[in-house]
Order: sequence, then C-alpha cells, then structure tokens
Amino acid sequence: MKRRVLALLVFAALLAVLMALPALAADTVYFTAVNNTLLSLEKSSMPVKYKSMIYVPASLFTSNDLGTYALYSRNAQTVLVSDGADILHFDMSAGSCYDSEGEQYAYVAIYQNDTAYLPAYFVAERFGIEYSYIRSSYGHIIRLTVGDCLSDTDFVEAAASLMESRLAQYRKAEGLTEPTATPRPTSTPRPTPTPRPTATPRPSADPRPPVVQTRDVDVYLAFLGIGEETEGILDALERDDLPACFFATAEQIERYGAAVRRILGQGCTLGILLEGKMAEEWPAASRALEGAAMQMSFLAASDRLPTEEETAWLSEQDLVFWSAGEEQSSLLVCETFLMNAEGRCDLVLTGDFDSVEELLHLLRKDDYTVRPITEVTETRQSYGENH
Repeated sequence: MKRRVLALLVFAALLAVLMALPALAADTVYFTAVNNTLLSLEKSSMPVKYKSMIYVPASLFTSNDLGTYALYSRNAQTVLVSDGADILHFDMSAGSCYDSEGEQYAYVAIYQNDTAYLPAYFVAERFGIEYSYIRSSYGHIIRLTVGDCLSDTDFVEAAASLMESRLAQYRKAEGLTEPTATPRPTSTPRPTPTPRPTATPRPSADPRPPVVQTRDVDVYLAFLGIGEETEGILDALERDDLPACFFATAEQIERYGAAVRRILGQGCTLGILLEGKMAEEWPAASRALEGAAMQMSFLAASDRLPTEEETAWLSEQDLVFWSAGEEQSSLLVCETFLMNAEGRCDLVLTGDFDSVEELLHLLRKDDYTVRPITEVTETRQSYGENH
C-alpha cells in the first residue's frame, strides 16, 4: 500500500494527540500474563485503556508461547503482527489496520510509553488467542492463552503470592502508599480454552469465531450515561452492526453533541436519563436534544424506581420508562443474566462499562439476537402508552 505524501506531518499531529492520552489513575494496576506465566509488573510495559479498549505493548505478541511475533518500526511507524499464516499491518501514520489480503479493520495502534501499543482483544481474537480480563484485589490482569492452560480462577489462585509481592515492589518504586489490606483476589471464571489447531490459513474476510451455541434469547442493550467512553462503545457496536440505546442527561447531551449525533446516525436510539426531579429535568433535556440533533425522545431511564407521583406524570406525558436500577455492573453479572434468561434479557449498563468488547464477543459467539430499543419496544413494566 502506498504511503501518504504527508505521512510525517500526519504522524506528528497524531503523536501530539496520543501523547495527551489520559494517564492511568494512581490506584489502577494492570498485570499481564501469557499462558501460565505472570509477566513483570512495570509502568513502562503496563497495559493502558484507550476508547474503552485495553491496549498492550506490541512486544507482548512476540512470543513462542502464543505462536506470534510482532515487528515495530519506529521510523516507518508501522507494526506487523504475524503467526506465520496471516499478517496484521498497523500503519500508525495513516491510522489504519489491514491484513495480508488488504481487508481493512477499524482498529489502530497508538503510541504510549515510548513504544507502539495494540488493541489486545482484537489482535488476540484475530490470531486465535484466548483473551481474559480478570479483576482481582491486587489489580486487573490481562491474560493471553493458547492451548491447555490453567483456568483463570486457578491461575489467579496460583499467582496470588507472586502478584502480592510484585505489587508491593511496584508501589514502592512508584512512591505509592501501601493499601491497608490486600485480600485474596477473585476472578471472572472462563471456560477452559480449546487447544489451538495447527497452522492453517484462515479466511481473512471474517476473523470471528464460529458459532458454537445458539441461545433463543432476545437481548436489549441500554447504557445509562454518555461521555468520553461513548465513542469507543459505538465503535464496538458498529463493528458488529448491533443496536443499543443510550440514555443521557441534559448536561451530557450539551457537552457531547457529536456523540449524540453519531448515536442517532448509527441507528442506535437515545433517551433521557433522569437523575433528580423527573418533571423538572425532562424539559431541559428535551430542549438540549432538539438543539444537538433536532430530535425528540419518549424514552426515559433512571437508576431508581419512580414514585407514585412520578409514575402518574410519566403516564400523562406518554413516556416509556425503561430502567429501574437494574444495572449489570460487570461482565460476570451480564453472563449470569444471559444464562438465566428465558426468551428475553434486558442489560442495563453504566456509560463507562469497561467490558463492552468482551460482552459483544459473548453475544456474537453464542448467537444471541440483539434487538433495538425504541418507543414501541414492549417494556417489562409499562409506564404510559408506548409510542
């Protein structure tokens, strides 16, 4: 592929933006692990979060255990990742990603900690590597596995002492205050990974894993709140061509007008998030929505149940009240809801839900049907006549 004439200028502008990426919070620690090995804990090689996705140093994919290698050219601003049968090419100056067949993907490499970082989940999935995002009391763990390895639960149990030791060393080196307690970590269970087959060229057009289970369940996705993370969520939804409904306050609609317009333009729906006095907040949010996108909505949501007075008001306004404090706060909770669902599952997520990629992978893998939320969608508990 021909490089752009102004590649260096584009990269300079891109670099200026990427260098302004928000730093990790002081109490956020990401461990990395490959198969059954916990890697060293260093700030210079720690995963980072960018647009709701976890990025890891490209060098992590140079691994005999994973069967991949990565080549980063600082001068050319390119990263190549290959397993011998397929290649992913990240052009950092052009902000593009494509494979050996020229297939384009909506992912980019970023520049962080003086090196190239890659979207961990996408690259892992592309090369048949199992990806896990494990939460523990010592920190989050980004784990990549191939073949017959310990389950995530067993791995965390086995690595607990080493994690505790490395965390103490890391906090001392960074001048961070030691926590008052370090309870034993817990993890999100994951099925034992399927052994990776011998190298066989895969079709480049669709890297998605085959459907191994069909669930006759309709899923409705709702996000309470919009913000900096919304663009990343929309990117993930767009890649899988899935609908969702975003609920936003008047302040959020005014502040993130571009995200509001993209939500509607992408075929998702937008409703009003009511956090205080519903009858007072609704008019302001409606005016904000009309100003941002020349639209109106009859969908309302809140993290609490409406009072009797508010219920009557919702009915008088012919508004559809969608949520009532039933937020699913983690991927594990979502999985539990999905597995126990019979015919329908309503997932109400926070606007900064940090496992969107993993959740969509689960919905795709088990072939759930994701339905759009609109004013005419039947609610489990109706407040007023649906439009």
